[in-house]
Amino acid sequence: MRSLYKHSREPGRGQFQGLKQMWNYSKHVSQKTKARGKVFGLLFAAAFIGSMVHSLLTPQIGLVKVSLFHLMQ
Repeated sequence: MRSLYKHSREPGRGQFQGLKQMWNYSKHVSQKTKARGKVFGLLFAAAFIGSMVHSLLTPQIGLVKVSLFHLMQ
């Protein structure tokens, strides 16, 4: 942990150096790149949620679809 505190000017603030570096990096990134990242993140989240809903509606064991009505009987 000492290596984190070594480069900081204020004692006790060293653990935030990584966050500061990421924040400074995000300031230098262009708006177009930020928008592209947001769109990619939203698409990924939508695909993940869609796949979860699909798996809930059509549960599968291996390659065989199992209907919920069959499981209830």
